[in-house]
Amino acid sequence: MKNILIIFFILSNFSLIAQVEMKYNANSENLPTWVQLMYAKNLDEGEVINAYTDYYKKNELVKNK
Repeated sequence: MKNILIIFFILSNFSLIAQVEMKYNANSENLPTWVQLMYAKNLDEGEVINAYTDYYKKNELVKNK
């Protein structure tokens, strides 16, 4: 029984790997305003959400990173 529990705990740890975030190149000049705001040091969530909403009112949503 002890060996089964040890094997179970060892195998269960393999599923704890999370997804890796693929960040935009924040220094790129051709990024939308909302992306630049999102990676700014002093983040204002409301401002980012408003910029995102405004951007996609004018532009088609295209799947990206």
